[in-house]
Amino acid sequence: MSGAAQDQPPQHSAEPAMSNPRISLVNPPTMAAPINNSYSNGMKVAAGNLLFVAGQVALDREGRMVGVGDPAAQMEQVLKNIQAVCEASGAALQDVVKLTVYVTDMRLLAAMGPVRKRFFGEHRPASLALQVAGLFAPEMVVEVEAVVAVP
Repeated sequence: MSGAAQDQPPQHSAEPAMSNPRISLVNPPTMAAPINNSYSNGMKVAAGNLLFVAGQVALDREGRMVGVGDPAAQMEQVLKNIQAVCEASGAALQDVVKLTVYVTDMRLLAAMGPVRKRFFGEHRPASLALQVAGLFAPEMVVEVEAVVAVP
């Protein structure tokens, strides 16, 4: 690459940092916009505390499986679990900067998307979804891990 473009700093979107001033969204104009506006290409986090949430599955407080045969119900329990870990650490779902979603069938994401939208609203963490052969138990269809910028 040559010329003025090479000398320019990378461009970042002017999107708001949501509720945590340490977080800013990074969606360069030189890249395709995030699909369905449901995530960000990157999230820049100023120095501070990070929380790494282990992969969460659809187990309730007593360790019982929630939502057998219902991917939306499983996603809801998974996000409740992530929310609980965030809150126990002084953070909220709006402080999540990265999600990794493991599903047993990519087609299930369509049922899980509205649940995610309900929990995250307009907040769009950087995300990755991958299909896996199986999870902890055969009836589980989704597992999600998160990285959180604790305010």
